[in-house]
Amino acid sequence: MSTVKIQACVRGAGNWLVVLNWTGQPQRWTVAEGITVDRVVMSTLHAREPAQGTRTIELTAWEGILCLCK
Repeated sequence: MSTVKIQACVRGAGNWLVVLNWTGQPQRWTVAEGITVDRVVMSTLHAREPAQGTRTIELTAWEGILCLCK
């Protein structure tokens, strides 16, 4: 069974990225080429601040994040 993660980048009032980990295990996820994460605005589980411009996001089990992109 594959891990389900969703990526959506919305254009308009800033560029936004949503990443969801719908599994009971921590996951590492690589941001798609052409998208640069500026900061995590919201997480469903805890406060976090990954490095700007990161290419890999680590999600805990059942975590979803909302990122502002450059």
